[in-house]
Amino acid sequence: MSDTPFFKTNVRELLNNISPGAAKALLGDIIVGLQEKVAELEQSSGEGGSVTVDTLSGATAVGRSVMKAADGAAARTAIGAGTSSLALGTTASTAKAGNYQPTAANISDASTIGRQILTAADAAAVKTLLGIS
Repeated sequence: MSDTPFFKTNVRELLNNISPGAAKALLGDIIVGLQEKVAELEQSSGEGGSVTVDTLSGATAVGRSVMKAADGAAARTAIGAGTSSLALGTTASTAKAGNYQPTAANISDASTIGRQILTAADAAAVKTLLGIS
Protein backbone atom coordinates (compact mmCIF):
# COMPACT_ATOMS: atom_id res chain seq x y z
CA MET A 1 0.00 0.00 0.00
CA SER A 2 2.77 2.47 0.91
CA ASP A 3 4.55 1.68 -2.36
CA THR A 4 1.68 2.96 -4.47
CA PRO A 5 2.20 6.42 -6.06
CA PHE A 6 -1.36 7.39 -5.09
CA PHE A 7 -0.67 6.83 -1.39
CA LYS A 8 2.70 8.64 -1.44
CA THR A 9 1.31 11.60 -3.38
CA ASN A 10 -1.72 12.03 -1.13
CA VAL A 11 0.30 11.77 2.10
CA ARG A 12 2.86 14.32 0.81
CA GLU A 13 0.11 16.67 -0.32
CA LEU A 14 -1.67 16.34 3.01
CA LEU A 15 1.50 17.04 5.00
CA ASN A 16 2.46 20.00 2.75
CA ASN A 17 -0.91 21.67 3.19
CA ILE A 18 -1.40 21.54 6.96
CA SER A 19 0.24 23.39 9.78
CA PRO A 20 3.20 21.83 11.61
CA GLY A 21 1.11 21.34 14.75
CA ALA A 22 -1.69 19.63 12.82
CA ALA A 23 0.86 17.44 10.98
CA LYS A 24 2.42 16.42 14.28
CA ALA A 25 -0.99 15.53 15.75
CA LEU A 26 -1.95 13.60 12.61
CA LEU A 27 1.30 11.62 12.66
CA GLY A 28 0.78 10.86 16.34
CA ASP A 29 -2.69 9.49 15.58
CA ILE A 30 -1.30 7.42 12.68
CA ILE A 31 1.43 5.95 14.90
CA VAL A 32 -1.06 5.05 17.64
CA GLY A 33 -3.38 3.51 15.06
CA LEU A 34 -0.54 1.47 13.57
CA GLN A 35 0.54 0.25 17.01
CA GLU A 36 -3.01 -0.85 17.79
CA LYS A 37 -3.30 -2.62 14.44
CA VAL A 38 0.02 -4.43 14.95
CA ALA A 39 -1.11 -5.57 18.42
CA GLU A 40 -4.43 -6.76 16.98
CA LEU A 41 -2.67 -8.70 14.21
CA GLU A 42 -0.22 -10.24 16.66
CA GLN A 43 -3.09 -11.38 18.87
CA SER A 44 -5.01 -12.94 16.01
CA SER A 45 -1.93 -14.67 14.56
CA GLY A 46 -0.71 -15.97 17.90
CA GLU A 47 2.56 -14.05 17.65
CA GLY A 48 1.91 -11.70 20.51
CA GLY A 49 0.08 -11.58 23.76
CA SER A 50 0.24 -15.31 24.29
CA VAL A 51 1.62 -16.87 27.44
CA THR A 52 4.70 -19.04 27.10
CA VAL A 53 6.49 -21.15 29.68
CA ASP A 54 9.14 -18.44 29.94
CA THR A 55 6.63 -15.62 30.47
CA LEU A 56 4.32 -17.48 32.84
CA SER A 57 4.21 -15.49 36.06
CA GLY A 58 4.79 -17.38 39.27
CA ALA A 59 6.50 -20.34 37.62
CA THR A 60 9.74 -21.48 39.24
CA ALA A 61 12.82 -22.53 37.29
CA VAL A 62 12.09 -26.17 38.13
CA GLY A 63 8.45 -25.75 37.10
CA ARG A 64 9.54 -24.28 33.77
CA SER A 65 11.95 -27.18 33.24
CA VAL A 66 9.18 -29.71 33.90
CA MET A 67 6.79 -27.92 31.52
CA LYS A 68 9.47 -27.82 28.80
CA ALA A 69 10.50 -31.47 29.27
CA ALA A 70 10.34 -33.50 26.07
CA ASP A 71 9.15 -36.62 27.86
CA GLY A 72 8.55 -38.20 31.26
CA ALA A 73 12.20 -39.11 31.74
CA ALA A 74 13.26 -35.49 31.19
CA ALA A 75 10.58 -34.28 33.62
CA ARG A 76 11.77 -36.74 36.28
CA THR A 77 15.33 -35.55 35.76
CA ALA A 78 14.18 -31.93 36.17
CA ILE A 79 12.73 -32.67 39.62
CA GLY A 80 15.51 -35.05 40.65
CA ALA A 81 13.34 -38.16 40.63
CA GLY A 82 15.10 -41.40 39.84
CA THR A 83 18.39 -40.10 41.14
CA SER A 84 18.06 -41.50 44.65
CA SER A 85 20.96 -43.40 46.22
CA LEU A 86 18.53 -45.68 48.05
CA ALA A 87 19.66 -49.29 47.80
CA LEU A 88 17.66 -52.48 48.15
CA GLY A 89 18.56 -54.79 50.99
CA THR A 90 17.54 -55.89 54.46
CA THR A 91 19.54 -53.54 56.70
CA ALA A 92 18.39 -50.41 58.53
CA SER A 93 19.76 -48.13 55.79
CA THR A 94 18.31 -50.03 52.81
CA ALA A 95 14.83 -50.68 51.45
CA LYS A 96 13.21 -54.04 51.12
CA ALA A 97 12.28 -55.14 47.61
CA GLY A 98 8.61 -55.27 46.69
CA ASN A 99 8.75 -59.06 46.50
CA TYR A 100 10.35 -59.45 49.97
CA GLN A 101 8.75 -62.23 52.02
CA PRO A 102 9.89 -62.44 55.64
CA THR A 103 10.42 -65.81 57.29
CA ALA A 104 9.39 -66.75 60.83
CA ALA A 105 13.00 -66.08 61.90
CA ASN A 106 12.59 -62.44 60.75
CA ILE A 107 9.89 -61.78 63.38
CA SER A 108 12.11 -60.39 66.09
CA ASP A 109 9.58 -60.42 68.94
CA ALA A 110 8.19 -63.92 68.29
CA SER A 111 8.88 -66.54 70.93
CA THR A 112 10.42 -69.89 70.12
CA ILE A 113 7.03 -71.62 70.29
CA GLY A 114 5.49 -68.82 68.20
CA ARG A 115 8.02 -69.39 65.44
CA GLN A 116 7.45 -73.17 65.64
CA ILE A 117 3.68 -72.65 65.28
CA LEU A 118 4.25 -70.43 62.24
CA THR A 119 6.36 -73.10 60.57
CA ALA A 120 4.27 -76.12 61.61
CA ALA A 121 3.29 -78.36 58.69
CA ASP A 122 -0.38 -78.63 59.67
CA ALA A 123 -2.90 -78.37 62.49
CA ALA A 124 -1.88 -81.74 63.94
CA ALA A 125 1.71 -80.48 64.29
CA VAL A 126 0.46 -77.31 66.02
CA LYS A 127 -1.60 -79.45 68.45
CA THR A 128 1.46 -81.55 69.20
CA LEU A 129 3.54 -78.41 69.87
CA LEU A 130 0.88 -77.16 72.25
CA GLY A 131 0.41 -80.52 73.93
CA ILE A 132 -3.18 -80.78 72.79
CA SER A 133 -4.54 -84.15 71.73
